[in-house]
Amino acid sequence: MFAGKLSRDRAREDLFAKILDRVRAANSQAELAYVPHEYPGKITLFWCSEQSIRAYEDWRLGWSEVAGGGLELHGIPGGHLTMLTEPNIGVLARELQAALQRALLSQPTTGVGPSSPPTSAGDV
Repeated sequence: MFAGKLSRDRAREDLFAKILDRVRAANSQAELAYVPHEYPGKITLFWCSEQSIRAYEDWRLGWSEVAGGGLELHGIPGGHLTMLTEPNIGVLARELQAALQRALLSQPTTGVGPSSPPTSAGDV
């Protein structure tokens, strides 16, 4: 009975390893084939303040090359994963909320939307 469970567990681990290898290969292929294009708007980047293994690279990681509307950077305390834990997540939440508010306020108003009055008989 115990040997049967070990055999099933090993089979699951082998299957998981094969699936994970396929996902890694697909991700690698997608990364090699991807050609970035300019984004016309502003890009907001939330960056962990602790040095990462990419510290030797450009700290903007190439985002400024595709940010047609500019690049807004926000340093968040912590590392790649610890920026998502207390107390750092609170800083990230406040910075994200402020960035979203700025983005909403900078949107041009077109006069069209659920709260806009109808502009013609066809809009009623």
